[in-house]
Amino acid sequence: MKLTNKLCGAALLAVAGVAIAAPNTKAVDNLEHSGDAYIEFTRNTDGGPDTTITKPGTTDSTITNIPGVTDPGDFGIMAVTPLDFSSHEVVAGSIAIREYFAEPFEANKGNADAYKVENFVKFRDKRSTLNRKYSLSARMTQEFTGNVDGTPVTLEGSILTFTNLQLKSIEPTHLQPQNPTISATVALAVADGTSKPFVVNNEADRGAGNYELTFGTYDNGSADKAVRLDIDGKAQIYETKYTAKVLWTLAEVK
Repeated sequence: MKLTNKLCGAALLAVAGVAIAAPNTKAVDNLEHSGDAYIEFTRNTDGGPDTTITKPGTTDSTITNIPGVTDPGDFGIMAVTPLDFSSHEVVAGSIAIREYFAEPFEANKGNADAYKVENFVKFRDKRSTLNRKYSLSARMTQEFTGNVDGTPVTLEGSILTFTNLQLKSIEPTHLQPQNPTISATVALAVADGTSKPFVVNNEADRGAGNYELTFGTYDNGSADKAVRLDIDGKAQIYETKYTAKVLWTLAEVK
C-alpha cells in the first residue's frame, strides 16, 4: 500500500514540475497545417443477382435453359453449356477413328425466343484484390458411359478437342486482359489425369468482371465444328445414350 502511494506522489510532483517550468521552445510556424480526408468502400460479398446468362459478349438475348447455373460469389464459374453430339446410327465394323462434332447450343429451346449460340463457359472475377491473375482449365473426369441391360458400358479412349477459343466480355476495355494466353487447341481424355489450361490471365491489374470463353462463334459459322469427339476404333458402340463429364476449374495464379 505504501509503494502505491509513493508512486502516485512522484507522478504528481513530476506533473507539477512541468506546469511551473518556464517555456523554452521556439515559435511554431502557424501559416501551414495539414488535415486528413477520409472515404471507405465496402462491397456485397453475398453474390447477388448477377447470374443472368446472355449471348456471349452481349447484354441481351437472355438464356434460361443452361442446366446447373450457379452463383459462385466473387470468383468462379457460373455456367457451362452442355455439349450435345446429337444422335447417330450404331456404327458396325472396325473404324479407326469415329469423329463427331458438338452442335451449337439452342438457347431457350422450345420457346418463341429460341436461338442458336456457340458453346461457352461463363465465369467471373469480382474480387477486391491487387493480384487478379487466374487460369481457367478443365479435365475429362468420366468416359462417355451408357447402360445396356443394366450394365455400364463406356467409349473408352474417347477424346474431346476444343478449337477456335475466344474470350468475350461486355466489360470496359480498361478492365479486360490485354494479352491473355488462350490455347489454340485443347484435347481432353480421361487418361490425361490432370487439368489443361484454356485461358491464363497473367496481368495482375486486369481481368475484373464477367467473361465467356467461347468455342467458335455461331454468327460467323465457326461454332459448328469447334468441339470434336473422337471415339477410338477399339471401342464397342452400343445402342444407348452415353454421357461424359468435364470438370472446369477457375484458379488463382500467384
